[in-house]
Amino acid sequence: MILITNGAKHIVATLQDIAKAAGVSGMTVSRVINEQFDYARPAFAARADNIRRLAREMGYYPNAAARSTRTGRFKSVALLLSMDRAYSELPPGLLGGLQRALQERDLHMVVASMPDEQLVNEQYVPRILRELSSDGLLINYNAAIPPRMIKLVTEHRLPAIWINSKQDMNCVYPDDRGGAILATEHLLGLGHRRISYVDFTNEPGTLVHYSAEDRYAGYVAAMTHAGLESLRLGSRADAQGGRMLAHVRAHLDEAPRPTALLCYSSRESRTCLLAAALGGIGVPGELSIMRFGAGPYEDMGLHFTIAEIPEQAVGRAAVGMLEGRLIEPDMVRPGMSLAYTIHQGQSTAPAPHHIVS
Repeated sequence: MILITNGAKHIVATLQDIAKAAGVSGMTVSRVINEQFDYARPAFAARADNIRRLAREMGYYPNAAARSTRTGRFKSVALLLSMDRAYSELPPGLLGGLQRALQERDLHMVVASMPDEQLVNEQYVPRILRELSSDGLLINYNAAIPPRMIKLVTEHRLPAIWINSKQDMNCVYPDDRGGAILATEHLLGLGHRRISYVDFTNEPGTLVHYSAEDRYAGYVAAMTHAGLESLRLGSRADAQGGRMLAHVRAHLDEAPRPTALLCYSSRESRTCLLAAALGGIGVPGELSIMRFGAGPYEDMGLHFTIAEIPEQAVGRAAVGMLEGRLIEPDMVRPGMSLAYTIHQGQSTAPAPHHIVS
């Protein structure tokens, strides 16, 4: 058999070629390659190992289409995304975690971006795995999810895991509330007592990612536990028309001024850093700035202190949970939340005139 890639010809071994080299029948090679038998006897196991070694050395490529027809398995999972990018962010860390976990399991990934009309279609959803030539779904649709989509996925018992979305079951997501508590406690540990939470993405009554509510809730919980006042700055409306910088500058002009800012994302932290610079406020000497994120830690020439989102861990855990569902489709997995970690950078320091014991 000849395989042509990029104009170059390669000789590809067939099952009969391997059988001839191993001195066995083609049927025996087929059974070993397709793992149809468990060779417990030492002699048979050694022969099977030799056949697999020859297959690798001779560059044998199994026919994926034929295998899926025979076994009913595609050795592939589908990563399902919304057509609206805002509802299906796919950061590099998450994608890398998914890819590595799938490679370790010899699974491939199909990426599919679909309109809501298909994802709530009673006729299409039950066929989605066959249409995508996949054994299971990794659903990275994490805000404004159509309720009917969730209902159909559950009713048809699709082997699916939700990523970065808080569902009742079969989901993996970062513990944003816990991450915010951890971040706030980090600033409190540096002696800060007047800490403002900065978020220009959230707006009451809008469909946003759960992290907008959970991070703020975690911040409030930590401040309340410390007996301190919670201070919140920003809304989606405040960011319209380029007014975000003006709002931050006005906040920093208030007396008493906050000594630390905890920012929802890198957009807010950049704006806060610029506002401080324009106001002649030193960072981190006079003002500490911390944000949630997954790197890179350096931004605008400063190595930020961050509460790191466990993106890679979420990807790996989602694949592991899906693997379990492929083995036991009816087994319900409880939702899994993964902890944040703190990376100390150059943007935070002990509160002014405060000595940490």
